[in-house]
Amino acid sequence: MPGGGGGTSGSIAPPFLEPQDKKEKADSARMMLQGKEMSEEEMVKRTKPLIDEFLSNSDFKEASQCVVELALPSTVIFFITAAINQVLERSSQARHLVGQLLRDLVCRRIISAEQYTKGLKSILENADDFAIDIPRIWEYLGELIGPMIQDGCIPLSYLREVVEPCVVSGTAGKLLSAVLHGAARNLGSIKVGEMWKKSGIQWMEFLPSGQNIDKFIEENKLQFTVSVAESLPDAQLSMEQIKEKIEFLLQKKRATNEEILDWVEIYVGEERRKNSQFIRALISAIVENAIVGEGNSCKLSDSVITQRTEVLQKYLDSNEDLELQALFGLQALVNKLEHPKGLLLDTFNVLYDLDLISDEAFKKWEQSTDPAEQEGKGVALKSVMTFFTWLKEAEEESEEST
Repeated sequence: MPGGGGGTSGSIAPPFLEPQDKKEKADSARMMLQGKEMSEEEMVKRTKPLIDEFLSNSDFKEASQCVVELALPSTVIFFITAAINQVLERSSQARHLVGQLLRDLVCRRIISAEQYTKGLKSILENADDFAIDIPRIWEYLGELIGPMIQDGCIPLSYLREVVEPCVVSGTAGKLLSAVLHGAARNLGSIKVGEMWKKSGIQWMEFLPSGQNIDKFIEENKLQFTVSVAESLPDAQLSMEQIKEKIEFLLQKKRATNEEILDWVEIYVGEERRKNSQFIRALISAIVENAIVGEGNSCKLSDSVITQRTEVLQKYLDSNEDLELQALFGLQALVNKLEHPKGLLLDTFNVLYDLDLISDEAFKKWEQSTDPAEQEGKGVALKSVMTFFTWLKEAEEESEEST
């Protein structure tokens, strides 16, 4: 890709969604594990390049197909253990991506929840020993397991089985706390708190007898599991006020994604979150916060955009219309900034690489003749022609190979 990495948008299976239509379900059903028998040692060796490649391109579809061709039901447990071990001490992003991949495999019925639990069990059984050399082991495991409980693919009550190996050692509470915070990274603590309350599970099930539950909740910042957060009347804030608050959270407070998601859940009504103006305000605030320097010499910090992937992912929701609105928002932003050289191109590249904007949405923006969206369109379009040339060539190559 010009000016960016080699993303594969359009072919990447959304990490948080189950197939929706009948054709996709049929395709998913046909993806049965069909590898060959191999030892655990050989599986570990074969897993490493697979995960390294996946972390490089974030291509869920390709990674899933590789797992199908690599493992059998009798050996996939080795793959799960090896994949988790491989990223346990790597970056937060690497752990989160592998957690998403494992969740995707379960949601698509390529591996079962039982197989996932067995693969995880050998690690959890030794977690106390790992903690000696890896003090943040529980946080790391939370990032890996957190994606499993998102969007209802696996019910929150399933955590009883997941953390069971840690009950005897008295560390189940630590692990469960980390998992909930890991999930809140994408959903916000308010949403995770709602899921917790609906699941019917209680902290007393996971803490050693006699441990002060209230103190545990306070020390681990788990108040969202026992308190009720009420949304404020939606009409209280204008869209400009919403944008200003998001900018404040990003720039002044340096808020975590969890804090931003929680604020939006409380102060922005559900309908307005799907509003084009909210999407434009959100992406404008995030991209402006990622700009380094001033005037025509300013540059985009890819890492700042990447840091906010979960926020954009949640509210764009793989919705082509909302993605298009985001692109119109970026067009308006660069027009306001008087089209700094390379800024829009860099932004398109990073949004594509992060699989936040689909090929179809980019094409719709390019071809749009909406009279209300023409201000600055010509200059913006000219600045990203290399992106669309690359996109067309990549599409043609893909068609030729099929």
